[in-house]
Amino acid sequence: ALPICYLVSEVGRLYRLALDRKMAQMGFARSEWWLMVFLSRIDGCSQQDLADVTDLGKSAITKLLDKLEQRGIVRREPDPNDGRSKRVYLTESVHGMVQQIIRDVDDLETASLAPFSDAAASQLVDMLTQLRERLLSLPQR
Repeated sequence: ALPICYLVSEVGRLYRLALDRKMAQMGFARSEWWLMVFLSRIDGCSQQDLADVTDLGKSAITKLLDKLEQRGIVRREPDPNDGRSKRVYLTESVHGMVQQIIRDVDDLETASLAPFSDAAASQLVDMLTQLRERLLSLPQR
């Protein structure tokens, strides 16, 4: 049997590739659609938080946000609690697109889990959630 870290990485890679193909049809690169979905869940987070969760540096996230802002996808506003920081929000005009992206993600998940019972799929989600939490709690060396 293959190591769990390989299997999890490979499944993640295959999901990303399938979604990248679908999102390219909508005109979005991976970093763009992923950021849009993230903001749909945590709208108004800081640029620094986005840099952290995307594993992009400050310069790269700034360039990505510049591009998305020019396309009317996001807007940045000063943080009322920290004048050095900016908060990032989705614009009203893209909420329909984001809902379509989320539906596409859900459709892929449904299709990929079709061979499993609801109980097995739920157990898989629970186990992966626990694995994620465990990995987050391990010391960072």
